[in-house]
Amino acid sequence: MTANINIPSLSTLPVELIYRILNMLDNETILFSFGNVCKRFRSIIHTYNQYKLNFQSVSKPYFHLICSLIHPENIISLTLSNDNQTPNQIKLFLLFFQIQQFICLRSLTLIDIDDGSHFIFCNVSS
Repeated sequence: MTANINIPSLSTLPVELIYRILNMLDNETILFSFGNVCKRFRSIIHTYNQYKLNFQSVSKPYFHLICSLIHPENIISLTLSNDNQTPNQIKLFLLFFQIQQFICLRSLTLIDIDDGSHFIFCNVSS
């Protein structure tokens, strides 16, 4: 007599446990690998609200790709840079999003900010 044992799979775990797993993964793995497994996982990554984005020293195509995939209300930490590798990145980012869309943002780091980007602080509330 064979016992019928149900072994849970990743796809049947409660969303809360999947969020804990996502907390251990980097953004690329979440967006490009995990999100392509099945429709349920794709839905989960769109509601996951613990993204930490660091755009310092990233290529422009990668920057555009992430900006097109991410939902601003799901970002808790954001690093933008106007250094030599990523000139005008802050202004470019603000073409994609308004700072008010980042309702869960807890940390904002701006590197090599220029005088023209100080207006960001006028729109950030405590």
